[in-house]
Amino acid sequence: MQNNTRPSRAALSIGIAVALLCTLGCGVRSTPQNNYLYVGQVFVPPVSRVRIGSVAQFRVETDGTLTALNPSTTVQSVIPFFAAAVAPSRQHLFILNGPISEFGIGSDGTLTPNAAPGATGSSVAFTPNGEVAVIANPTSATLGSYTLSSSGVLTPVNSVATGSVPQYVVVDGWGKFAYVTSWKDHTVSEYTISASGILAPNGSIPTGGDNPRALVVSPKGFLYCANVTSRSVTEFSIDASTGALTLVNNYPLWVEPQPGPLWISFDPTGTYAYVGNLAEIAQFMVDGPTGALTRNGTMSLPNGALGGGVDSSGRFVFTAGVDGTVSQFIISNKGKLIPNGWLSLGENMVGETLAFAQR
Repeated sequence: MQNNTRPSRAALSIGIAVALLCTLGCGVRSTPQNNYLYVGQVFVPPVSRVRIGSVAQFRVETDGTLTALNPSTTVQSVIPFFAAAVAPSRQHLFILNGPISEFGIGSDGTLTPNAAPGATGSSVAFTPNGEVAVIANPTSATLGSYTLSSSGVLTPVNSVATGSVPQYVVVDGWGKFAYVTSWKDHTVSEYTISASGILAPNGSIPTGGDNPRALVVSPKGFLYCANVTSRSVTEFSIDASTGALTLVNNYPLWVEPQPGPLWISFDPTGTYAYVGNLAEIAQFMVDGPTGALTRNGTMSLPNGALGGGVDSSGRFVFTAGVDGTVSQFIISNKGKLIPNGWLSLGENMVGETLAFAQR
């Protein structure tokens, strides 16, 4: 591989901040934590139709460059990949799109394949304590709840109906509510989560755009939805008592022929937001009390990025490209992205999704 240069809101925000800190590292550690990047990639031969999925493993260095770890780990999953997620314990990585592949994350960041968890879905979200996993299943149009053991075993709790073709699922900072986008219904469905992980429907709300995909709860406690066909992002407030969503604003980002947004990511403080499509990253300043997004510039992406996000340290942004490269960016003290080179995944490789861990 080659590295080249090229009244309820306050309480909810506190809860999300605590959950985020625990996700990034609770407790006092005697040694510095290392940050890792995992890229779901697919080998696409120029002639054969056989595609092989794997996970590329990297350590994120203090300057934001990447160092490859062990050789790529094969993924026994339907490809292309849709999403990847690391559990709050930082000990388990899940790769999703149909049958789910699971990996143990070692203390040095390397991956070890676990037994297939016996669940299917397009995305997974976890309660902040890591005890419950919620998985969206587009095939059955359901949202499933599972307990997650310390060894990574998923045990079904219950399943509830979603809108048509559910996409991404998220859980709020308290672990009380779950939300999932429905691609064909253009809605976000709302659910409550009991202490034992039981899901119960809690209504739904139109996204204000067409074909919602990516979904994220910001560190400040607002929910944001990426509407692909409408090329917009919708902002919602979350009622901390009931979990009900209220539409706050809709932000048009692009017009044809630009593609629509595929991912949304915030820095750990919730001060900056980044929204990516195939061609560029839209950068935003975020107003704390209202969650309002103010444009903060644009960064071009020559590699056709399908996925991206802020790393666990909150200092860097990485994107995975259809041309087989991972682009590296530094977040400046004003939230603007500074190009920091790129790295090749290998010949005939396509980067499709990514996830971060801190160990």
